[in-house]
Amino acid sequence: MRKYSATGIAIDNHCAMKFVDGQFRVITAKRGVDAYQVFRKNNKVVIDEIPKKNAYLPIAQLYE
Repeated sequence: MRKYSATGIAIDNHCAMKFVDGQFRVITAKRGVDAYQVFRKNNKVVIDEIPKKNAYLPIAQLYE
């Protein structure tokens, strides 16, 4: 990510993201696993956890 300005997604083992009709949600099969937004800010790599919700969220939220 140090070379790119785009947002990426990182996903732990036993974790998935489901995309339906412009929305998404994070699904996990184990505790302690997550999905993350990875991006560059002020020349540093930032890793933010993507929230796990039962409801679907708009994909646009991944780019905020």
